[in-house]
Amino acid sequence: NNLIEIDHCNRADYFQYYGEDSSYRPYSNPELCVTEDGFDKESRPLRLKKCDGGIKQKWDNSGYPNSDVGFNFDKSKPWEIHPESKMDKCVTQMHHPKAHERVFIRRCQKPRINTTSKWVTYG
Repeated sequence: NNLIEIDHCNRADYFQYYGEDSSYRPYSNPELCVTEDGFDKESRPLRLKKCDGGIKQKWDNSGYPNSDVGFNFDKSKPWEIHPESKMDKCVTQMHHPKAHERVFIRRCQKPRINTTSKWVTYG
């Protein structure tokens, strides 16, 4: 199934961002990419699929207008993940994380209000 869920993780479970092709890949298996599977529904979570370079595997970390939010190596500054060219959509789980929740894409307005559009860098 390769669903992406929130969970406690160890080094092998980390995801890495590959700037050369704008993909996120699990540290333990870089041949798989985080892949968009629709949006606005928890029933359409992100999935891990073999990397093919397609648009559904590209992610924009530049933040949103008038903000310092975007991919940040500074562990103290949360940032957002957006499907490439869809800055109005964010990766979220819709409320503060609990183990085994699915992660999906939704319009950013409500997740920004609840700060569930924010991610942090570990490592």
